[in-house]
Amino acid sequence: MSRLQEAVEVYLTEIGQQRAPELGGGSAKDKGLDLLLNRLLDEQRFNRRIFLLIVVLLTTLFAVGIYFVLKNRNQPLTAGAFLGVELVSFLLVIQWIRQTLLDKGLHGSIGTCVR
Repeated sequence: MSRLQEAVEVYLTEIGQQRAPELGGGSAKDKGLDLLLNRLLDEQRFNRRIFLLIVVLLTTLFAVGIYFVLKNRNQPLTAGAFLGVELVSFLLVIQWIRQTLLDKGLHGSIGTCVR
């Protein structure tokens, strides 16, 4: 279960709306909206940190790969091997980014804000 679903589930449990309401009994409770909003904002901050980590990882991979390619530019076979390893590493990290986006359900809402 995703963290967003867990946050909404805990929120609904805390305000007493997790179960189906009994017909004819009182009004819906309107407490805890700030609690849900704070949890969603925390989730958004966590997601931004993950993507910052991914960008730093990609930049580091690129810098290290370019360093090794330039260091071994006189040996084409070695430079080609480093370039190939760097390309495969990029593809693995991009696949990880895609899977993270799909798991978190963020494929269209990276820059959006809740408030």
